[in-house]
Amino acid sequence: MIAAGTQIELSIGVTFGISTMAGYVEALASRLGLQVPDLTAKQVHMWPTRLSSHLGKALGITIGCILGMFPLLFLVLLFNAIPFVGFGFLDNAIMIAAGTQIELSIG
Repeated sequence: MIAAGTQIELSIGVTFGISTMAGYVEALASRLGLQVPDLTAKQVHMWPTRLSSHLGKALGITIGCILGMFPLLFLVLLFNAIPFVGFGFLDNAIMIAAGTQIELSIG
């Protein structure tokens, strides 16, 4: 799926000249009224500029990871609510039936 997603993003990126996610982020930033600062070369290499850039990137990655893991919460809740749904449903049913028969025969 990752390879397919990469190919899709590359084809869309070539067609429109941008990355799909970058396009969404730029559109959101422009709607919020954020502008790209006009920095000189000296300002770009200053310590506070680099620090804020790296912190912004780290924050963006963190938020992206949290949003990406959000659907896993629903999987955990689903599998806890319905314990025998998922991988090995037939195996679980056989083990329950066998366990019941063993308990009945042992007494």
